[in-house]
Amino acid sequence: MSRIELMPPATSVTLLFLNIAFLLLGLLGLIFWIQMLIDAATKETDSTNKIVWILVILFLNFLGALIYRFARKGPRDAANKGVRVG
Repeated sequence: MSRIELMPPATSVTLLFLNIAFLLLGLLGLIFWIQMLIDAATKETDSTNKIVWILVILFLNFLGALIYRFARKGPRDAANKGVRVG
C-alpha cells in the first residue's frame, strides 16, 4: 500500500505566493519589453538603426530591451533634458 503525504499548509501558501510573485514579475518584464519595442519603433530617426534595434529587442527579448534602454533611450532622454552623459 502506498502512502500519500500531503504538503503542510504553510508550504502550499508559500508556493502560491511565489507563483503570484513570478507572474507579476513576468508581467512587468513584458510591459517593459513592449515599451522599449514601441520606443525603438517610434523614436529612432534613422531607419537602419530603427530596424536593427527592433530586431535586437525582438530576438534578445528582455535582455535586448535592457540593452536598448541603457544604450539608446537613457542617453537620448538625458540629451533632451540638457543633462550631459559620460
